[in-house]
Amino acid sequence: MNTDKHISYLIIDNDYENLLNIKPELERSCESLTVDIAFNLRDGLNLYAKTDYLLAAINIFLCTKDPFMFLASLKETAHTYLVVIIPEYDEQTIISSYENGADYVLFQNSSVEVNGAFFKAFYTQHLLQRSHVNRFWHSDIMEFQKRLIINPKYREVYVDNRLIELTAKEYDLLYYMAINGDQVLTMDQIIAEVWKYSYIYEGAVRSVIMRMRKKLEPNPEKPIFLLTVHGVGYKLCSYKNGSDDIKRIYETIIS
Repeated sequence: MNTDKHISYLIIDNDYENLLNIKPELERSCESLTVDIAFNLRDGLNLYAKTDYLLAAINIFLCTKDPFMFLASLKETAHTYLVVIIPEYDEQTIISSYENGADYVLFQNSSVEVNGAFFKAFYTQHLLQRSHVNRFWHSDIMEFQKRLIINPKYREVYVDNRLIELTAKEYDLLYYMAINGDQVLTMDQIIAEVWKYSYIYEGAVRSVIMRMRKKLEPNPEKPIFLLTVHGVGYKLCSYKNGSDDIKRIYETIIS
């Protein structure tokens, strides 16, 4: 299956032999896939803060202070799938991992073949889902944080592969923000371009954005897509694994 969209994984673990074997095998068998590896949390989180990963697999027990607090804090900032690597099968550890934000759990003592099969299957599933969502992948498709997809050809919007029903004006506003990337748009700009200078209160625009957040955001109280820049306006955030957030996690939980 071909894809013209590059996909990246991050794996953070201290199993040197497995990582050095799994990286070339995944990159060989999965077209357009890059696998970054790190053997400690400091190096791994530096990579995580700089790159837009589809999936991050992390041995949370490299954090000796409080692995599950680390996981929960990371989940608050994460806009990628989090795969937790634990030493071996243990029901309570698995339950705690899912309760604190894991999307999947792998076992460090599994073979390279077993864990490699998971990563390959996840890659294939992602391509199939994306192909289904977008019908035909073309250059007009816009993708934000690998979770929010806008298909202008059909005026369709998906979050986590789920079709979102937007009103015409909500879609127009989202599309206007999307074509401006991460640019902060003032209220005057939004009214001029989306409402074409129609007589409208700024409060009405804010109400539209609030409704959009309820439809689009995983947690409308802590938006990750439609961000307010206080005193300026709004922007659609293309990707955020913020380095400041990662630094805070490292300083308060790990170091």
